[in-house]
Amino acid sequence: MIGIRQILVIIGVIVIFRLIGKVMMVRRNVQEDKNVKANASNTKSSFENVGKTSIHKVDKNKIRESEYTDFEELD
Repeated sequence: MIGIRQILVIIGVIVIFRLIGKVMMVRRNVQEDKNVKANASNTKSSFENVGKTSIHKVDKNKIRESEYTDFEELD
């Protein structure tokens, strides 16, 4: 037969699992909010640069160091 003590232990375990579940849901929601805010700032900066062109000076030493070729000779 199930005693009062066992019933209280079962109820306690259920309450603890519900509490842990709610804490995990809150943590997930906070993490999603952080991700949304990070994506919003990245999107905002990308919209500011739409259509803009930037030209960077190329270091000719870096081009010579690499094995870059414009063409290949065919036999």
